[in-house]
Amino acid sequence: MKTQLIGIFLSFTFLTANGQQILDSLWELNDQNFRLRLEMDEKGFPLNTRLILEREQFTIINDSIFTTRLHIERLDMNSDGYKDLLVYHGSGARANVLYFLYLFDKKSLTYKKVDGFEEWPNLNKTKKEGV
Repeated sequence: MKTQLIGIFLSFTFLTANGQQILDSLWELNDQNFRLRLEMDEKGFPLNTRLILEREQFTIINDSIFTTRLHIERLDMNSDGYKDLLVYHGSGARANVLYFLYLFDKKSLTYKKVDGFEEWPNLNKTKKEGV
């Protein structure tokens, strides 16, 4: 009998005593443990958010991004069989949603930010070819 490990994704959002919002997410990929932490300080605007991505407790990305709320999605955006990270950036006119995209690189077991992705609204993966 063949057993299959089902990946677990956990995500928690909480508010600290000093008014800071934190999103903490954990998952396993290719036998590696990943943790994404978003820290947003609501004392001023724009809402500068610290993004920290760790693999096996070592920081692989430490970025500063602008976001209006803490939300992430994990979708395979480049059809390589691995879930990539979409970090909410904001929305424009008519609820056009914008995300930062971090693609998973299976060779280096890390994520790489796609520069400028957050400038294009409503980009979604489709199964239709040529679109």
